[in-house]
Amino acid sequence: MLATTTLAYEAGLSPGQWRRLRRDDVWVPVVPGLWRHAATPLTWEMKVRAGAAWLGRDAALYGPTASRWWGLDGCDTETVEFVVPRARRHLVPWLTLHTTTRWMRGDVLRHRGVRTTSAALAIIDMARTHTPRQLEQAID
Repeated sequence: MLATTTLAYEAGLSPGQWRRLRRDDVWVPVVPGLWRHAATPLTWEMKVRAGAAWLGRDAALYGPTASRWWGLDGCDTETVEFVVPRARRHLVPWLTLHTTTRWMRGDVLRHRGVRTTSAALAIIDMARTHTPRQLEQAID
């Protein structure tokens, strides 16, 4: 589970309590403004959801990450990659970002609550880094 300051306050924590819990590493940052409890392992899905929430509406999952999110065979990446408009290429380097000048209608869809490129576009993007066998598995 990811927490925000708003959620902490709604749960009854005071601003001072919330600060202390973060300072003492009881709640650790995943991305700016989103934290996980220190006892909760940082999973691939948590990184996807945190990155998507932080990047917002003009970002989507990219290539192998999108393929895994769609549940395509042969897509077992642990990397989390996003695509953003070219104007946002200056974002922090701790996220793996790709850029685009534009998206066509239908290129970006919402799947399981996260904006992601279509399965077809994800496979095309995978062609840059994956073997023909991996692409064949994803297509099948």
